[in-house]
Amino acid sequence: MDMDTVERLLLTGRTDELKGARATDPEVQELLDSVPFIMEKIESAHRAAEEGEFRDVQAQLDRRKLAGSTLKDGANPLHRAAFMGNTDVVRYLVQNFPDTMDAQDRNGRTPLHYAAGSRDGEHVYKLLQKAGARDDIKDKRGREPQYYADHRGSLRYTTVSQQSDSYDDSEDETDAGANRRDSHADRRSSADGRSSRVDRRLSVDERGSRSASRVSASGADVEFTEDASDAEVREIETAFEKLQRSNATSLLRKHLTPEVLEQVKRRRTRHGATLMDVIRSGVENLDSGVGVYAPDGDAYTVFAPLFDPIIEEYHAGFGPSDRQPPVTFGHPKQLTKVLGNLSRLGKYVISTRIRTARSLEEYPLNPLMTETDYIDMEREVVKVLQDLTGDLAGTYYPLDGMSSKDKRQLIEDHFLFKEGDRFLQAANASRHWPKGRGIFHNAAKTFLVWVSEEDHLRIISMEQGGNVTSVYARLVTALVNLGKHLKLRRDRRLGSVTFCPTNLGTAIRASVHVRLPRLGRDRARLEKECARLGLQVRGTHGEHSESSEGVFDLSNKRRLGLTEIDAVTEMYQGVSEIIQMEKDAKK
Repeated sequence: MDMDTVERLLLTGRTDELKGARATDPEVQELLDSVPFIMEKIESAHRAAEEGEFRDVQAQLDRRKLAGSTLKDGANPLHRAAFMGNTDVVRYLVQNFPDTMDAQDRNGRTPLHYAAGSRDGEHVYKLLQKAGARDDIKDKRGREPQYYADHRGSLRYTTVSQQSDSYDDSEDETDAGANRRDSHADRRSSADGRSSRVDRRLSVDERGSRSASRVSASGADVEFTEDASDAEVREIETAFEKLQRSNATSLLRKHLTPEVLEQVKRRRTRHGATLMDVIRSGVENLDSGVGVYAPDGDAYTVFAPLFDPIIEEYHAGFGPSDRQPPVTFGHPKQLTKVLGNLSRLGKYVISTRIRTARSLEEYPLNPLMTETDYIDMEREVVKVLQDLTGDLAGTYYPLDGMSSKDKRQLIEDHFLFKEGDRFLQAANASRHWPKGRGIFHNAAKTFLVWVSEEDHLRIISMEQGGNVTSVYARLVTALVNLGKHLKLRRDRRLGSVTFCPTNLGTAIRASVHVRLPRLGRDRARLEKECARLGLQVRGTHGEHSESSEGVFDLSNKRRLGLTEIDAVTEMYQGVSEIIQMEKDAKK
């Protein structure tokens, strides 16, 4: 058996024909010995395309021959991405490996056939047509793609897992991908030693490598590339034009200037995020106040020409050279000197709630998390939560498979979070819902943790009345406990790294529901006074909601550039003054 034959069988999923094969040529035998290692890489690339994991596709399909590889069904990665409707992956593959666009599987079907026959492929079908995919190729039944477009949902698809077949006879076929990571550990070690020669064999047609750039922030280098495809750049430019034509008043529209656009439109983070991932929500929702989200932690640095001025304006002058101070919760014995109980001012404050957000170091932010990431992170977090003691001890309720009884109770308690509003959904914060999501609360229902809502963790302390000191002390106790057992992500310049730039720094939002029957009659004046005091005004049902019966949600606006205790103090002092103004309005 010669080298070309081994390679051809490998890249077409016909490894059965290689079992037991031996070669007299040392190089051919070396390739035969590496078959399990290579097949694992090929199957991983196909699975990433199938699941829409863009960054994994980008990392694994680094060679043209691998991009054209097929499994038993004869389908390449583009076939799989097209059938599953994974638009970003399809764009990337079409741009970088256009010769895979008209490849036919064992049934003679192209990626366009797959997109046409899938219930999720309508958008991809149009994308492939625009990219030049041939629509006149007939499959073995004599059918062109249009037939399947007219009978959408009629095409059967075999997943990577369903057809995965280990080269090792001892493996369970139904779980080959997962088992291979363990059972081939020793083999992979030896295969890695010769992988450079094997890779060279598979890279005769290798595409040019991407040029990498680095930007520095907080003393650390962050690598990115400038390889956004032409299609991706066109989408970004179209989004920019939409913003410019609109009457939007968002910080995105204000700070995404033509100069900034030109500077960052081709950038891609090491996790695969482009500018479109940052601005998508603000473009789709022109009534956004801010309009940007960070798809991964690197985005704040890679797209700093856009993020920095937005952060500076929102966080009261926190400029590119400023740094978030170290975590400072304040000494417990000193809390009553700077905080207190707002109920002493009268029956104005209905309830007090202080929450913060945290991200775990080992995982990307929501838009780039895989289903496995969600499940693994949930398992890690729940283990720590279940070890909490005292008044923090409680119960975890996973959203996936939640009973109707638990759901009703959580709704009654106003604890259940939904899949995400239109702003978060547009930013891809609800992927793989409801996997890995859940709610933890203590017996007294004064301590709550949301797992994988907007951020990895939302940690909340609350109670009826205005005892800010009590609510804050409980939150601090929880944060100290969680910080001992979870590796939380912190940036030396920006503090706690969060999905939304409004939550950077302390990520603390200290709020009260307060009755303001007189001041509330003039919402414009109330908002003006609150802005002067560093407060944000919301309705009682959260952001973007209206007030109900003169009750408002008032919170600190600044989270970045000040300590945790200072953020809560700003709220406490500001609300105290607003209540005094309400009292004066009675006179």
